Amino acid sequence: MNRILHRAAMAPNMNLISLEKYDPVHQYEKMSDKMKQRKDFDLNVIKLFYVKVGLLFRHVSVFSWLDHVWFHRFAKTGVVSDTDKVMTKVIFQCYLQIDRGVRFKREDPLDPNAELTNREKREWRELDGLTGCSIEDFNNTNRSPDSSFKKQFGKRIVNAFMDTFFTPLENYISDFYARFIRKLSEHNMKSLIEGYVGSDRTNHSTLATIPHNFGRERWELLWDHIFDKSSDFKTALINCPKLTIFNMTESSKPPEAKVASKPKPP
Repeated sequence: MNRILHRAAMAPNMNLISLEKYDPVHQYEKMSDKMKQRKDFDLNVIKLFYVKVGLLFRHVSVFSWLDHVWFHRFAKTGVVSDTDKVMTKVIFQCYLQIDRGVRFKREDPLDPNAELTNREKREWRELDGLTGCSIEDFNNTNRSPDSSFKKQFGKRIVNAFMDTFFTPLENYISDFYARFIRKLSEHNMKSLIEGYVGSDRTNHSTLATIPHNFGRERWELLWDHIFDKSSDFKTALINCPKLTIFNMTESSKPPEAKVASKPKPP
């Protein structure tokens, strides 16, 4: 968990530096012995909840790099190209997944316990399930009563996260959307996303909506080759530097694998 928080803190456009100073799991360590003695409390519940927390942070962390790339490259020449239009739909899908938990691809997380209200079901009739780790899931917005995180995991666990980390994440996503709409409006391109609830239309359907190992270079590569179906591009995408564990600076290298010690002679 602390690695995920540190990674999120290093993402561009996010004021989350303070997150690396706090490990949300640590506060439960002192309580763990007492919790283990309680028959009505399962430590696995904490683990399951923070799996969702980790997914949300990972999604936001990766998304922040696309946010950085999109605002740098959209209509850079003064004209909105076809590639700009497709990448606008890509970033909007990512936003919808983080904000509302919408799934667009088979590779996206799926939570069978996440369920919309009846009103939302009518709006998202073609919805292929929910991720269960979005802003709306944590806020219990547009979710059925049985989907409530506080009901599933307990108020004490959920409130510890919501009171400490959730607000900066929610504010960042809200700020992105305001900047995003403003940028589209400047180029009279809001029609690209109005009423948009469609599935993925790019040629890279084997990628998750928010690929967990994408940093700036991979988003740049996808932008340059979004219409490229060649195997060469797929190979280049695989070999492109991954999102590193401890920070997101492009100059950083993934930690080197430890060399196994030689067996002692008999």
